[in-house]
Amino acid sequence: MAGTVDLHTHSIHSDGTWTPTQVVERALARGLSAIALTDHDSVDGLDEARSRAAGTSLEIVPGVELSAFDGSVEVHVLGYYVDDHDAEFRLSLQQFREQRLLRAHAILERLEELGLDLSWDEILERAKGGAIGRPHIAEAMIAAGHVHTIDEAFRRYLGTRGSAYIARKSLTPRAAIELVRRAGGVAAIAHPATMEKDLVVGEMAKVGLTALEVIHPRHDTSDRGRYQRLCEKYGLVATGGSDSHGERTGYSQIGDGDVPRTALEGLRAAQARLAL
Repeated sequence: MAGTVDLHTHSIHSDGTWTPTQVVERALARGLSAIALTDHDSVDGLDEARSRAAGTSLEIVPGVELSAFDGSVEVHVLGYYVDDHDAEFRLSLQQFREQRLLRAHAILERLEELGLDLSWDEILERAKGGAIGRPHIAEAMIAAGHVHTIDEAFRRYLGTRGSAYIARKSLTPRAAIELVRRAGGVAAIAHPATMEKDLVVGEMAKVGLTALEVIHPRHDTSDRGRYQRLCEKYGLVATGGSDSHGERTGYSQIGDGDVPRTALEGLRAAQARLAL
């Protein structure tokens, strides 16, 4: 584990269950050399993470995860080494979080039409002040007895093929990359296997994509090999992460995947080149 990194983690500032402090403490316990905190539409946990990591050997990589759409294909874009105190960047993230609120309201209305009543106050409580995500709604559905698991909630209701799915106003992949670049960062595609459209990788490589998440809990050996080859084809940095959401069921834990530090070094080198 020594020297490995985790470049995809979440805290209570989006849909994780741990505070940034707890995320750092678990990374330290796993002996990681670096983690990226990549909350959805939020960089609010980074100062706390850096404060807890101060004086330790753990490097905190400032990150974020953005949702974009290429037609009907949902693309999650990870931004690394972003300037999380950039005013324009933070304003954009605040606007995205407001869109998440509107979407969550619309989903609850759709669920009510389907005969599944949920409490908005409970959704807010589960979000704990962070960006509201569909996992919060899924957990409320489990608590209300409407479904048994998060996977069932997404398969039947909340996923792109679910009966209560509501698409929110979103970025194009190119706009997401540009937003990350304006904030001084570099962009990667998260868990590309979930897109079910590898062609997007080549299209994004033409407009500034820097990296591709090769190691991810949803990627089997075949997926990893295919995305490693795409990295070589398009000159992308091969990255990876656990996509940990804390104690939320159905997700891996911090440090899973044994992502080599070379992934971080590749991102840092790419960011330095772009800064010239």
